[in-house]
Amino acid sequence: MLLLLASCAYEPPLAETEDYPYATTLSGDIVQAGGVPDSETRIGHVLLYDINDLPPPAGFGLPVDLSTVPSDAWGYASNVLDTGGETLGVASAPWAMAGIPDGTWLVTALVDNDGDFSPFPGISDFAGGATCGDQTGAYVTDALTQTPLPITTTAPDHISGLNLVVGPPIPFERPAFELWTAGDGPDYAPAEQSTLITIDPTLSPLAVPQVINLVSHPVAHPMLILNPTASAHCPTTFTVIRRDADGDGNVDPHPSALGSIGYEDVYPIVIMALVADADGNPPTGNTIISPLPVRPTYDTSQALETPFQETLLQLLFTGTFIELVDGEQVEYQGAPPEGTWGVAVLNENGQMWQVPNGLADPDTWPQFADDIDATQSGVVVTAIP
Repeated sequence: MLLLLASCAYEPPLAETEDYPYATTLSGDIVQAGGVPDSETRIGHVLLYDINDLPPPAGFGLPVDLSTVPSDAWGYASNVLDTGGETLGVASAPWAMAGIPDGTWLVTALVDNDGDFSPFPGISDFAGGATCGDQTGAYVTDALTQTPLPITTTAPDHISGLNLVVGPPIPFERPAFELWTAGDGPDYAPAEQSTLITIDPTLSPLAVPQVINLVSHPVAHPMLILNPTASAHCPTTFTVIRRDADGDGNVDPHPSALGSIGYEDVYPIVIMALVADADGNPPTGNTIISPLPVRPTYDTSQALETPFQETLLQLLFTGTFIELVDGEQVEYQGAPPEGTWGVAVLNENGQMWQVPNGLADPDTWPQFADDIDATQSGVVVTAIP
């Protein structure tokens, strides 16, 4: 049961339906259960997504609306601090969003505990997602299963009581990475850092393995600091989860023919997205290769559905690709288009990092900026020799 917090005097900017006669107003509380940090920098963000264009990891949609709750809006059910400096009990803050058109929506929340989230284009390429210590959640049907519940709006209306339950702070950073070429030998060890990986889209992955290496990468930028890979606190390693979606106690095979030779269905999900055709022109549609199989070079005795950390992801290029046509995904078998592709890594909780992005070396490894090549401009080029 949600607690009523008398100490919370903040009132969100709530417009009545007569101010928006052809729209709907949504409102409720963002609720943090358990030990929560009493942070002066905490800011709540409520994000609205079209049910047909969901955010990662379910899709690649962007929010259609945003409501922000300031740090002074939070109230606490208890002001007793434990030895770790966290407030015990429940923290809550009211939110509201007006002017919602008719449709069906997913309402999510991101609680930014360190003040580095940015929803603005350009900046959000690298600061738009949750970082270590932030919390995420949604309007859910069951607080235990955390199953999001879509909301359908028909104006004019005011839907209240939409309580967004957020989980515990995320214990790891977003998976910042760089591209490395594959070396020789059975383990395809990383050979060298690269800003360009060239592969032949006509080769079958079962006949000629073409491996792409992703190596975790620290970031030091005025708006975003991701700790070094070796850091004990919030490392920028990949967080791998061996999936068992059907609950049979066995890891699910990769959803392709590669599952029969030992490739597993895991998080993070890695995709390639076409950013330019063979002539360098922007693509006319959305074309992706997803998911790229992760070679199980990790310890395959790791418990199912339990996160563990790896500094290297070895990916096998596959020819299957997907095009988004009129909002529908159409899957094709065969050689994908020639062109230039970006790479994106999505964690299980929706954290995402992608290359190329807007960061340069002085922003990533400033102490080594004079000694290393560019790392955040890496791309994959599909070209037929």
